[in-house]
Amino acid sequence: MSAISIKSQVKKMTSVIAIIGNILSHYNKHLYVFLIPFICPLFFPSESRINSLLLGWMTIPLGMLARPFGGYFFGKIGDGKGRETALSIALFGISFCTLAMIFLPTYNTIGILAPMFLILTRMGYNFFSAGSTSGSFVTVLGKASKSTLGLWSGIHTSSSVIGILVACFSVNLLALFGDVETSWRALYVLGLVAVVIGYYFKKVQSQDKPAKMAEQRLSFSELINSYKRPLIMVIAVYAYSRIMYEFSIGFLNGYIPIISNAPQKTVTSFDTAILLMDVFLLPVFGLLADKIGTKKIMQFAILGIMFLVPIALTLIPHVPFAAILGIKSTIALLAMLFTVPSIVWAFRSAPPSCRFSIIALGSALGTQIGGVSSALCLYLYKLTSWPLAPAFFTTVVSLCIFVLVKRYSSVNAPAAQVNVPAISNNNAN
Repeated sequence: MSAISIKSQVKKMTSVIAIIGNILSHYNKHLYVFLIPFICPLFFPSESRINSLLLGWMTIPLGMLARPFGGYFFGKIGDGKGRETALSIALFGISFCTLAMIFLPTYNTIGILAPMFLILTRMGYNFFSAGSTSGSFVTVLGKASKSTLGLWSGIHTSSSVIGILVACFSVNLLALFGDVETSWRALYVLGLVAVVIGYYFKKVQSQDKPAKMAEQRLSFSELINSYKRPLIMVIAVYAYSRIMYEFSIGFLNGYIPIISNAPQKTVTSFDTAILLMDVFLLPVFGLLADKIGTKKIMQFAILGIMFLVPIALTLIPHVPFAAILGIKSTIALLAMLFTVPSIVWAFRSAPPSCRFSIIALGSALGTQIGGVSSALCLYLYKLTSWPLAPAFFTTVVSLCIFVLVKRYSSVNAPAAQVNVPAISNNNAN
């Protein structure tokens, strides 16, 4: 076998292993989300189950506070020592946090220290998750050819959904055949496979040795000031992607039963079908982005969301349940149609020499910002009692993102203002 063939095989193998690592990362992340209703009384005992649930859910935003710090930390490692090194450290960290969850004592064992250790464990996981998610994404797209970036973006995003589905299926299976409250720790054993993948990346020799350029020595504030434009782009697309996906999968689950007679359980359970549909359609969306262009696909998805959401919220109180599910599915698909090319757009917008830093930090900040969208939409309805009120938020945000994509999607990152040489970058489609 020639040296070129061996190099090609190593690239493919590394991409596949990175995708498996991404599945495990999302499995660990969402496993906790699905377990909260079962384990929150173990760490937050209360006479009121609602209070236990509220305290359990509060650990999620508290844990997410660590993501921007993780994004910056692993970004510096990825740009300075190589993406495989950053991904390896992140996966080892995730494995450690997974092991901590397996042996985490409950409130009955150590009292108030139990929820404190739980919060610290979740913060640690989110810190390392910022590196693993961005690391696997940059690794996969960094080894793809220019003509297949969309396809690999779709495959990578599909792997995230697979991780969510495996976590959901595992909890439901344990609930069906066992006692979740006493056996939940066993579900985290699968997450320990991440340590094997981390070891693989520790051994892999990077095919592209990162040049030691000036931006690797920039401080946090200097990095932001030097690369405002690409960082804003990455934050914006990741925030919008999370806003619209949570709107379709999360917000509408609770909102549809409020403004219509649709049953809560059926609306929520339909998400499994949507996620399964996403797994198969996301690579197709990636192929479309490669053939048609990332900018055109993103603009089409934004316009579709901008016009569909107001119409949907107007119709939902008056149409049959089957039509409601169709509306919900269409919004979710448009959100995913935006997400796949937007990842490529973010990848191309960042200068190669500090790409890991900008994507890791920008995606962490973007998802953090997008995480408050459901609460804002519900608050608008509470203020006005008008079913169409949340559409004002989605329309305004969609319009802003549309203008941003139209103006800047083919603009390269500017040169740094601290004696850093200008860096050329591929234009987005």
